[in-house]
Amino acid sequence: MQAGGPPSSDRDARRIQQHHHQQQQQHYGRLRLSRMDFMILHLTLADLSVAGFTVLPQLVWDALGQFPGNDLLCRSVAYLQVAARDACCRHTNGTEQN
Repeated sequence: MQAGGPPSSDRDARRIQQHHHQQQQQHYGRLRLSRMDFMILHLTLADLSVAGFTVLPQLVWDALGQFPGNDLLCRSVAYLQVAARDACCRHTNGTEQN
């Protein structure tokens, strides 16, 4: 092998492995999400908030015939229902603004 020639494949493999190891150490303890994973996570959270704040209270309300709480709780649930629907619609329609 010549003194200035291309490195061997073993040396390249070791260099690549060290580089990946350094990158893993830099990001240790952090979860790195791709853009698609980030969008799916947000969409999942929006759908769960719709289920938890919209569907479930409405089922209880319909089953009992009246809201089973005081005025403040009723207003809070009504606000969360609107906020959850708004968050879900923004993600599904693609109108989320940064």
